[in-house]
Amino acid sequence: MRKILIVMRHAKTETQQPGQRDYDRNLLERGRNDAALMAEHLVAAGFLPDQILTSSASRTEQTTATVKKTARWEQAGTTSLQQLYHADAATLEDVVSSAGDTIATLMIVGHNPGISEFTYHCAPKSIVSEMPTSAVAVFSFEADNWQGFSRAPKTLELYDYPGK
Repeated sequence: MRKILIVMRHAKTETQQPGQRDYDRNLLERGRNDAALMAEHLVAAGFLPDQILTSSASRTEQTTATVKKTARWEQAGTTSLQQLYHADAATLEDVVSSAGDTIATLMIVGHNPGISEFTYHCAPKSIVSEMPTSAVAVFSFEADNWQGFSRAPKTLELYDYPGK
């Protein structure tokens, strides 16, 4: 069975202010515009997630909300996960591998450096070496379930970011 994984780094955010937690930083206008642009590119390429998993930080939740609204992905379930906040590549792989078997297309929205490390791990011989803000990488693979994700060879279907 063909599975699709959409990986996205959160959009451009404000600089952390004195006394402000990193967790609470918000998107800039540029970030909202870039996230909307990437949503349009995903729709044009025909990608539609069944489930979106996002870090529970403000900037990732705002990125996810902007993408869902722009793409009109109302049917996609969304779950915010604390464990995705600054998750490393191994944690991201664990989260993806635990997705439900009925999900054909999964989207994950997170942070660097983990997102870049994870996408490079998914396709080390591809052009993906860095995930700038709002970047998306889409991978396909054949497996009966998401537990087979780590072992399955993956094909990079799309790699895009604002200004590319």
